[in-house]
Amino acid sequence: MPRGPEADALFTEAFDLAILLQEAPTPERLAAARAWIARGPDHAAVWAEVMEIHGMAGSVLAGRRRARRAVTTRRAVLATGLAGLAAAGAWRLGPEALARLRADVTTATAEVRRLVLPDGTVAVLGPETALALAFSPAARGVRLLAGMGFFEVAPDPAGRPFSVVAGTTRTRAGDAAFEIRADQDPAFVAVARGEVALSGAAGTVTLGPGEAARGGPGGGLARLGTEVADWRSGIAVADEEPVAALAARIAPWRAGPVLVRPGIAGRRVSGVFDLTRPEAALDAVVRPFGGRVRRLGPVALLSAG
Repeated sequence: MPRGPEADALFTEAFDLAILLQEAPTPERLAAARAWIARGPDHAAVWAEVMEIHGMAGSVLAGRRRARRAVTTRRAVLATGLAGLAAAGAWRLGPEALARLRADVTTATAEVRRLVLPDGTVAVLGPETALALAFSPAARGVRLLAGMGFFEVAPDPAGRPFSVVAGTTRTRAGDAAFEIRADQDPAFVAVARGEVALSGAAGTVTLGPGEAARGGPGGGLARLGTEVADWRSGIAVADEEPVAALAARIAPWRAGPVLVRPGIAGRRVSGVFDLTRPEAALDAVVRPFGGRVRRLGPVALLSAG
């Protein structure tokens, strides 16, 4: 298998051929693909790998071609169904895209936004986040449809708790500050100040300062050794975190999807990563064990080497 710029050039050619075949497998295009593969063993090896990726993420390949025609819609053409690959953080034509349509507030790639909610609660939203407001005379809260948020809850004269719903996860708090990430369902919740009642399918648990859990008792309770919502400072602090999970935290800071090969997804990484430089951060994630990041148009593919 070739490496370096030569390999990247071959992958680009192979991806373009695969996209043409996906769009219309005409006899002429099939003949062109066969001729390209027959040019040598490196071409054949690259084609075999592209076909493996194509089988797991064919819609991403289609996205590369359409991106050349309309850069502004590049991310919207990505689709779900990445069987065998871990996909991190890409907006897709599916639940995430629909969430943005239902949201009252959305953020863009690499955007962090601070806003004051109708009850005075301060919300800091991370990149690629979709938030719907849910305020009424009887209740106050929001629905986190996608992404991440940090909430500093304002006192309520009527004693109404502040609620955040993310998928099957619900939090209720009074005078508290906490983070919730809807990267998975159940959602991840971490408390910086006060107490937060976290409910999920497994039941309800109360979290105190420095504690975190995912969707109730079944998700486990952990003490945090780092700052809650470290992304507000443009960093990601990892302590023996799986590569796939860390890549998912970095992905909203770059304009394109991140894919992680199964052979590397479960490897554990520790360190501090600069989210404002996502390409360098991805390189740093795989560097300790000799991995590499292959960039194919907007796609970043993390592999063992």
